[in-house]
Amino acid sequence: AVALAAGVHVTAQQLRLRSEEMDGTVRDGFSSLVETSAAGRIVQEQVTYRTRLENEVPFYDVALAAGVEIEEGARDPGFTLDLATETGVRTLRDGEPLTLEVTASRRCYLTLIHIGSDGALELLVPSSLAPEMAVEAGRKLRVPTRASGFLIRARPSQGQEREREGLLAVATLDPVPLTLPSGEGGFIALNRWLLRIPIARRAQALWEYEISR
Repeated sequence: AVALAAGVHVTAQQLRLRSEEMDGTVRDGFSSLVETSAAGRIVQEQVTYRTRLENEVPFYDVALAAGVEIEEGARDPGFTLDLATETGVRTLRDGEPLTLEVTASRRCYLTLIHIGSDGALELLVPSSLAPEMAVEAGRKLRVPTRASGFLIRARPSQGQEREREGLLAVATLDPVPLTLPSGEGGFIALNRWLLRIPIARRAQALWEYEISR
């Protein structure tokens, strides 16, 4: 789930080899290491499953066919977003509220998304209870605010003793509405939304935490 949210990053390495002769012996060695990279986001996917038995042992084969769009441009190193909590603790008990502290290097607009342990996405900000939320440059913003009327509570799935979840924060220099579908397809919608925003005009951060009963 986190990999889909953050996009796909592929890195290739090339070794340039050279040969030299010393004392009548030819030796090979590398003279340089060249790295190239390409980043993109999955905007279309089709997953197929197949089960089979081998010596009465079940095997599950999964195939993913994905369409990827390449992100153009470069991030602005002067536009940063930091997430923290008042306590600094990353392990919460069932029902315990979670309060984030958001700090951005530039005035921006905040979008906050909850990533469940099952990969489901929930848009927390903006919402009917927390409409458009601006973050002033260099000033710490408490989310949820005391006047927002909602809480972020740790709730593990039924029957689970321990789970990992996350909060994805995206800061944009301009307000850009996001709509997430219910059920499947949330990450595709998120990636398509991110591709609408020039990479230099957004920053993002992920806060991961664990829930235990």
